[in-house]
Amino acid sequence: SLPEGRALQPSDFDVDAFAADSVRLFLDHEACGGDFIYSASAFWGIPWLEAMLGCPLFANHTTGSIYCEPPPGFLPDGLPGFSPDNPWSRLMDRMLRALAAASGGRFPLATTRMRGVADLLSALYGGDAFVLALFDRPQEVAHIAEQATDLFIDCARFQLERIPLFHGGMGSFYYHAWMPAGTVWHQEDAAALLSPDLYAQAIEPCDRRIVRAFPHVVMHQHSTGF
Repeated sequence: SLPEGRALQPSDFDVDAFAADSVRLFLDHEACGGDFIYSASAFWGIPWLEAMLGCPLFANHTTGSIYCEPPPGFLPDGLPGFSPDNPWSRLMDRMLRALAAASGGRFPLATTRMRGVADLLSALYGGDAFVLALFDRPQEVAHIAEQATDLFIDCARFQLERIPLFHGGMGSFYYHAWMPAGTVWHQEDAAALLSPDLYAQAIEPCDRRIVRAFPHVVMHQHSTGF
C-alpha cells in the first residue's frame, strides 16, 4: 500500500497492520517447528538511519523494496544528529510499542537493520562517489563518519530502551536466534567496495567505537568485506 512516485513519509506506514503482520509471521514460523526463534523489529525494510539523515525514501513495487537517494543539498557540516522527536524516530517508537503489545511475551523483539558507517557514507555521497571522496576529501569524510557513528549508537540505544526482555535476553531479527540483552545488529555492506587498508583507515575505527558501546554486537558483512 506504500505510494510510488514520491518520497515516503512516516505517516505512510500503517503501524497496526504491521504489528498484525508480525504476529502472522510468528505463527507461520512456529507452525514450521524447529529451534529458531522468530524475532520482530521495527520494519527492517525502512532505511532508518538514512531517513534520519534526510535521505528521501522511495517505494519500488516492482522489486518489492524501499530505497533512498542522497539528500538534496547535502552539506557535510549540516548532518542532523539523532533526535527522539524526529518523525522517523517517532515511527520507530510506535512500531516497537505496538510489537511489544502484540507479542505479549510470545516472541522477542530485536534492534532493526541499521546500515553501518560505510553504508551511510554510500547513501549520502552515492555508491561509488563515497569511495572517491575518501581519497579526495578524507578529512571531510572522517568528520561525517564520526557523526554517522554517533547516530548509529544513539538510535540503537533508543531501541534497546524500548525492547522488553525475553527469557532474560532478546532476539535478532535476521538470524532468528536468542541473543543476550543489549545485542545490537550492525552491518557494513558497502565495505565490500573498499580495500582492507582503506576500510581499516576510514571505517574500522568507527566500527570499533560502535562495538565498544554495547554488550554484544552482531556484525553482518559480505564476503569481500571479510
